[in-house]
Amino acid sequence: MSRRTYPNFILKEIFEIPEVLEKICRETFEFSGKVRSLLRGARRVIFVGCGTSYHAGMLGQIFFEELAGIPTLNFIASEFNSREPIFQKGDLVVVISQSGETAETLVSMKLARENKLPILAVVNNSKSSMAKRADVFIDTAAGKETAVAATKSFMAQMAAIFRMAIFLGEQRRKITFQTKARLEQAFSKLPDGAREILSQSGVVKRMVLKYQKRRQFFFVGRKLNYPIAFEGAMKLKETSYLHGEGVATGELRHGPMAMVDRNLLLIFLIPKDSVYEKNLSVLREARKNGGQVVAIATEGDRVVKRYASEVIYIPKTLEVLSPFLTVIPLQLLAYFSAEVRGYNVDKPRNLAKWVTTE
Repeated sequence: MSRRTYPNFILKEIFEIPEVLEKICRETFEFSGKVRSLLRGARRVIFVGCGTSYHAGMLGQIFFEELAGIPTLNFIASEFNSREPIFQKGDLVVVISQSGETAETLVSMKLARENKLPILAVVNNSKSSMAKRADVFIDTAAGKETAVAATKSFMAQMAAIFRMAIFLGEQRRKITFQTKARLEQAFSKLPDGAREILSQSGVVKRMVLKYQKRRQFFFVGRKLNYPIAFEGAMKLKETSYLHGEGVATGELRHGPMAMVDRNLLLIFLIPKDSVYEKNLSVLREARKNGGQVVAIATEGDRVVKRYASEVIYIPKTLEVLSPFLTVIPLQLLAYFSAEVRGYNVDKPRNLAKWVTTE
């Protein structure tokens, strides 16, 4: 795979996100008979993954509960393996892995198999161990991802899980045919939305240069953007070796606010959604306490500009689809933070593309 005009693979892969989304849009929101059968039989869904895949599961839990009305759990694979989860009839285990070879998640599959639970794998490699060992798998088809830090594959994982939730929602009569059509129509606009954000990459780089002396970051999000806050923090840590922490917006007042001062940079995920006013209230308080705030906000939002130090705008979309757009500025933030420090952004120290030991 050639990097073409890109200085490294990770930037190339971030800029391939619109293509990945377009490819997904060309597909229908339907699945193979085996996938449909497994999903229809589920009474409860258990997501299992590591790292970025765990964050996809966090979002999946929200998608499945809100769109499909099905009870859902989400586990870090190593924790799933270390505990004694209480399973019940009708459980469906959904393992998520970019490589399909993650050691801890393979152990989770073994545990699920021992308990006679059906397994669905969401992978980016149709020939992987997970694809072979699962009852059925969904290939996210993001294309080969060379950089260690997952970017476009995370987008494809989110899309696969979103599609599963839509299918289940329709099957369980949680959403109507008209609602499904509206969601699909809005999803089809995401590639252009992603391109619009990527066209602002220079804005993100200038912001990184402005705050490059900062070494402490809070990524703050609520509801659908709570998992994205965690993913943004992880991307920053694994590429630029800076300390980033994902914080639920409402939890900022329950301890973390004590750390807020002018040396801490807060990245607030605050699109115009059902929790906007609550998020704005916390943002204002953080600013009042001396925090420097970068807001990821919906285009046209002038209110947030009064309080945030910097604003990076994303296009308007449905609330449920906002994570597909808010994550892109965070990936760019992580990339530029590593680039300005001269780090190897494709191969961060001490890390591998997938973990082969438990």
